[in-house]
This record gives sequence, C-alpha cells and structure tokens, in this order.
Amino acid sequence: MEANIDNIAPHQQQPRRNPSAGCDADDHVARLRSLLGDRAVLISVPHACKGPRVKGWQKLSVSVMEDPGYLLELGRGNIGVLLGNPSSGIVSLDCDTDEAVEEFAALNPALQVTLQSCGHRGRNLWFMMDGGEYPKSSKITRLDGTAIGEWRADGNQTIIHGTHPTGCRYRIIVERAPVVIKFADIKWPEEWVVPWRRDAYEELVAHEGEPFQLSKNGSVILNQPFFVARFARERLICFDSTIREFVEYREENGLWVTVTEDAVAKRFSDDLKKAAEQLDLSRMETLRTNRLLRDLVSLMKGHGECEFPTMPNRVLHLANGMLHLGADRIELTVFSPDYHSRNQSPIKFDETAGCPRFLDELLGPALPTDDIKLVQKMCGMFILGRNLIQRFLILTGIAGSGKGILGEIIDMLVGIVNVAQLRTRHLGRPFEIFGFVGRTLLCGRDVPGNFLSEKDAHIIKTLVGGDRLTAEKKNGNVRVQLVGNFNLFVTCNARLRINLDDDASAWRRRLLIVPYEKRLDPPRPAGFSTLLIEQEGSGILNWAIEGLYQLFEDIRQIGDVRLTKEQHRRIESLLGESDSISEFVRNRVVAAPGVDVTTEEILHGYYEYCLEMRWIPRGIRMVQTSLEDLLLQIHRVGKRHDISRVVNGLCAIHNGFSGVTLKKEAVYAA
Repeated sequence: MEANIDNIAPHQQQPRRNPSAGCDADDHVARLRSLLGDRAVLISVPHACKGPRVKGWQKLSVSVMEDPGYLLELGRGNIGVLLGNPSSGIVSLDCDTDEAVEEFAALNPALQVTLQSCGHRGRNLWFMMDGGEYPKSSKITRLDGTAIGEWRADGNQTIIHGTHPTGCRYRIIVERAPVVIKFADIKWPEEWVVPWRRDAYEELVAHEGEPFQLSKNGSVILNQPFFVARFARERLICFDSTIREFVEYREENGLWVTVTEDAVAKRFSDDLKKAAEQLDLSRMETLRTNRLLRDLVSLMKGHGECEFPTMPNRVLHLANGMLHLGADRIELTVFSPDYHSRNQSPIKFDETAGCPRFLDELLGPALPTDDIKLVQKMCGMFILGRNLIQRFLILTGIAGSGKGILGEIIDMLVGIVNVAQLRTRHLGRPFEIFGFVGRTLLCGRDVPGNFLSEKDAHIIKTLVGGDRLTAEKKNGNVRVQLVGNFNLFVTCNARLRINLDDDASAWRRRLLIVPYEKRLDPPRPAGFSTLLIEQEGSGILNWAIEGLYQLFEDIRQIGDVRLTKEQHRRIESLLGESDSISEFVRNRVVAAPGVDVTTEEILHGYYEYCLEMRWIPRGIRMVQTSLEDLLLQIHRVGKRHDISRVVNGLCAIHNGFSGVTLKKEAVYAA
C-alpha cells in the first residue's frame, strides 16, 4: 500500500526515520512516543512474547509514562501500546493478510498514510479516534467465516516493537502519526462481517424512530425525519449551501447537477407511495399532500446541507473519466461522487491523439511562437476550470484572423454549459453575476472598444482576482457568495481602452494580450471550429494539458505566467493608451519658469505624441478638459488668457499655460 501524503494534515506529518537495530532502549521509547504522542501508554512485554505478564496492565494510566523506572523497564523486551481510552483513543486494526489491507485501503484512501506496523504477517493500522464513540474489541471475518483480523480498542493492547514469537522483528512500515478520524467515517468492505454494522432499516429506526404510528382511531402519523433520513441515505442528493439549491449525482458522467425543489418533492411522493405498498397501508398514500411534501423538502435542506469543496488543482473532469495530472505521469480514473465536480469537459482523453490541423491551419499562420505558447497555457487553465494566475486573456486584432474560431474551440473544449457571456455594462446590476453560478469561463465576444471602459468594468478584476462576490437570484430572494476564481477571455476587432480609475497597477496584474495581425488566407470555412473539435478534439485537449503543465512550472518558479518583453510591452501600451492624456502630460510636458505654451500648441503636441506611440487619441473636447485638470494637478499651473504670440508680424493673445513647455525628444519608442 503506497502512501500519499498530499492530503494529510500538517500536524499528522512526521519525518521518516531509518530505524536501526542498534538503537538503545531510550531511543526506542522516544521514537514510539514521537509517533504516538505523549498521551499514549506503552506496556512492557517479555521478549518474544505477545502478552504482558504484569497483572492489572489494563488499568494503567498515562501517569506511568512519567516514571523513570517504568520507562527503563520498557526497553528490556517487547513494547505494546495500551489501546482505547487510556491512550486518548489510539486503536489498531489488525489485518492478518496483505489482501485484507488492500481491500480496506481501497475504501479508505485517506488512511493509507496512517501509522502501520507489522509482525509475522499482515499489518496493524493505527488510528486516533476523534470523539469517544467507537466499538469494543471484536474479531472480523469474511462472510464464509475466514478470519480477517481484529479490531482492537479498550481493554486490549498491540505489540509495536520487539521480537515476534516466530523470531522475526516487529517493523514499522509507515512511520507517521496515527490519522485522526471519526469511527463513523471509516468504510468497511461489504464482504467483511463486522459486529457494528446494522441493517440499513435498523440503523434508521435506531437514529430516527419508527417510520409511522397509528393513532387510536387508526389514522397514520408519519415520522417525517425518518423518511428524510432514508431519502438522504438512498439517493445521492444534497442541498448545496453555497448556491442554495439541491444537487444530485449522475453516475453516467460523474457530475453533480442541480435539481428543482419540485423534482425533490416528486421523489418524496414516490417514496411514500412505495412505502405504503410495502407496509400495506393504503391510508398512507392519502397523506401525500403538497403541504407534507413541502415540509419534507424543507427538512431535507437542513438534513442534507453540504458545502462542496473545490476540485483539486491537478484533476480534470473529462468525458471518459477523471484525469489526474501527476508530476511524473497522467492517470485516468473512473467517475466518483467524492470529486464533487459540477463541471465537465465534453472531450475524451486519448493520450495518442494529436492536432496538426489546429496548429498548422489556425494558430500557426496567425500567431508567433511565443503567443501560441501563451494561448496554450491559458487554454490549459480554462479546461482546469480555475484561474490560477488571476489574469484574463484579450484576443484583439483584425477580422478574419482566426481569433473568433479559437474562441469557439475554447468554448467546446471547456463545454458550452460551463461558459457564461460577460456584459460589462450590466455587471453592476444585482442579478447579473448570479448567471455566473456554476460556470467556470466568462467570455466577451467581438466586444466594442469601450468594453473595458464601461462604468462597472472594474468588477472584472474581482471576477478573476479571487475576491468574494455576492450574487442575487432574480425573483428568488436568494443571495449566494461566490469566489472570483473565474477564467475569462475577450475577443475584439476594435482598439480597447480601459477605465483605469487610478488603478493601473491592478489592471497590469490582470491583463494578457495576444494581437492578431494577419488575416487567414484563404478564409477558413464556416463550421471550421466544429470540424476541428470533431477531428482533433482529443489532440487539442492534449495540447492544452501540455500548456497547463507549463503553467504549473511557471507558477512554481515565479508565481505567475512567464511573459516575454513584447508581451509585457503590449500591456503597458494598452494602459498608456487608456490614459494617454495623463501619459502625455507626465512625459512630454515639463516645468519651465518664464516659458509658456498655448492651448493650440499643447493640443498639437498631444496628437503628435499619440501618432508616435501608435495610439488612437481622445476627442478634442475631452483632451481640452483633461489637460486643464492634469496640468494643475501635476505641474501646479492653471489656464491663462494672456499668452502672446507673434504671427506674420502681428501679436495675438491666446489661451494657454505659463511655466511649462513641451519636450522635443521622444521618451518612449513606438
């Protein structure tokens, strides 16, 4: 049984040691206490024996571990561990065979990293019981009577160090602290006969009471909690506390999908009808009123409430299974409700598939190698469904260049049902963000130039930046909390500008820009994206997974995606163009006592600056208004109406500014 420590709590992780047969008694005792904790009671057992010879050893307490003489005696033979309550809940599962260990481990993968020891055969798995509810020591067999081993708890002990009666040494196989777990969370193979396993009906009655009672006049009184508990046990349905909706697991695709309250009520109704037939109580069917069903649904919200954890960062939910992206290998496993997945890519994994047409006919003719690599990394993150770098992608440039086709392919890779349309003009409305619930990718297609300068466009930074958002359901009086972990990309033919609102640094950390400057020749036919997915979908998936691995490595090395100088320059250019007037005043207007400049001259300087930087300038009215404010703010000069200029021998008075002048040399290269 291989140990996987990724999910083990920090306090359970212990450094591995290489035990030596030459260690002295103090070393053995110290080593065991470091593994089991200071609350464990160790017992002295004669050499090559299994049981203590000291009378009353079951009544020992942890106080004996403070006696130097007692500790010295421990090192003279075998060492056992007093189990159960005296050792603060330490118990052991003694499996006689490795086969039994593997059966148990298959159902309890989290327990593979617990302390494990071995004597002559099989293995002992050690646990720390969370809470005081666990059964007494019991034998465990198979259905055919074959011995499995023993559950050891209060009143028992297990040897962990020394020599077995056969002459072999007791060994520690997995040297880690016992995993802390509730007994109820341990899963037991169906083929094992364990005394604590009850019939499902008996367990329900024990916890909830009898399903119904008959009154004196013969009417049926339902025990609603019983039917709710049975409903929750027999169906993989729960109430997601995050989105405030019921979700149900689908075995055919491994997805948890939302179901309406009406659908849940219908299933309760079917259960009551079935129960009436089984119990031969026709009067029970008449109880299936809307009021009763609503009450059962309401009880189910509390009984089955859960909060879905986030999918692991190295697992992809694909059409044919769950793909684990290990450091050394990729493994495809079967669907399971334990992944709590709400989003699935419709593409099948095929490790042999390639995508030559996608690369040679779509990306290669349109983009340089560095930009293809950037797109590859982002596509990998889009399929993962979580924004690892808190950035979003802008595909901008001329029409007919293939960026729209790439956007359609991204949609189909991720899954159309996992994509939501992004409308910045509506982001400030109370119900707009609720449309993003359950989605992983937000997309703005062929957006206008003012898409990022709308009043509420700044919310994009929250959507991708890991911040919390509140979404409100229209006509539902429901508010849910979301984490802004969305992937996001935008396609546009126009030149975008951003409403920076004095927050250029935050936008700088969020942007990624890939320009499309070449028109595909010949143009790709209609439906080209669908054709590529049909022919090379699995290959494009492999290409994106390779990009995701590259992104993982970038994050490991620098904490972000790695960009070239040119890719950084594009971001700076967009930020500069979005704030071109301020950039002009800061970089081309300088203080010059005794010198002045007219409004016409400074306007001319601004438009020349934009031409040099290849920026689209702002409208003249906006420029005039902004210049007055910026010159006052940056250079402390106000507008004057007495600036004189001599033209053709005539002196004229102009509006302008005194104490500043224009630089003649370029500050930035275009």
